[in-house]
Amino acid sequence: PASLITTSTQAESNIKFKIGAYATDMQASGEYNNVVNFVATVNPAPEPGPSKLYMQDLDSASCAVNVGQGSNPAGVGDEIAVIDSRDNKEYTVRYINDTCWMTQNLAIEPGTEMTADNTNIASTYTSSSPYILPDSGYDLRDDGASSDNCYGSASSGDGWINACTHMANSADVNEAGNVYTAAQLGAWYNYAAATAGSVTGIDNNVISAYDICPSNWKLPTYDDISTVVSYTDYFSPTYGGNYYQGSHSGATTNGTLWSSELNGAKSVYYLRYRDGQMTTGSSYRIYGFRIRCITKN
Repeated sequence: PASLITTSTQAESNIKFKIGAYATDMQASGEYNNVVNFVATVNPAPEPGPSKLYMQDLDSASCAVNVGQGSNPAGVGDEIAVIDSRDNKEYTVRYINDTCWMTQNLAIEPGTEMTADNTNIASTYTSSSPYILPDSGYDLRDDGASSDNCYGSASSGDGWINACTHMANSADVNEAGNVYTAAQLGAWYNYAAATAGSVTGIDNNVISAYDICPSNWKLPTYDDISTVVSYTDYFSPTYGGNYYQGSHSGATTNGTLWSSELNGAKSVYYLRYRDGQMTTGSSYRIYGFRIRCITKN
């Protein structure tokens, strides 16, 4: 035939053809040497559409490719869009001083399953494995949150504290002056939720071993948050306030992010955005703060 192979899909490499010969009584006996030419007409495959970049596949090195572009100073990359494969939510991240930072607030919802494959949580760590953020009855905004034990048995955070969250809604947007969308505000987590239930009692004075950040990402340490206080313009901070005992406060004046590091048995270091500037400090674990994860490496 004129064409030995035709395909509308990408053909395999190293295709082999077997050429056979046979004798007829119309030819004299002897050896015949003929040349067979093969010609490949290649139609390039169509250009693929934009591929999705997942947070779980990103590390500091791949984030660093954007360093110094545009008008950014050395050591600061452009914002790039990534997707958390756990729920397909999109976030922006930026390379700042050797680390990739989320420049939007994490918004992983209650009820999301978190296994060892896509988070930093060991699948055997909790009694209910894999760990799942409680999906009902543990809302930091709920008037009955105290009875849900979101805030401990005392205002100082003594006793066991349930993992409690609050997803930004229209009420939060309105209280924040309608400056941000619910997606930009993200979600609030007490420290028990931020650490996937690994830091709850009164005698914890350690860096959390577990958190709810995507795989390859983590809560920043105190040293990590200290490195970005002068990068306000590039960190894309938001106000939106904090939650405490069911009440939302400071919605138009401040926004606070958890670190992974406790300052004493009850307090945790935080990164706070207030009056257009960022500072570090520490506060009780029972507050509802936001989260921005960073790459581990």
